Amino acid sequence: MKQKTQKSAVLSLLKKGRTLNWLNTFELTGCSSIARRIHDFEKLGYVFKREKKVFKTRYGTSGMFLNYTLDKKTTPKNLID
Repeated sequence: MKQKTQKSAVLSLLKKGRTLNWLNTFELTGCSSIARRIHDFEKLGYVFKREKKVFKTRYGTSGMFLNYTLDKKTTPKNLID
C-alpha cells in the first residue's frame, strides 16, 4: 500500500468537498500548517474560498481562524479530476 503524504491527504480531503481549518487538518492528516499547504496549492492553480471564524476564548478574549474550501467552479477542471 502506498503511503500518503500530508500534502496529498489534505488535497484529497479538499477535492472531496471538505472544509478544512488548522484544527481539523491536524486531526485528520497530521499537517500542522494548513495555510502553507493552501499557499502551495494556489501556486499550482487551485482556487480556495476563505471564511473567517471569530470566537471567544475561555478567557473572554477574541480569537480567529480561517476555514478553507476548494472552489470547484473557478479551479481549472484538469486539477480537480
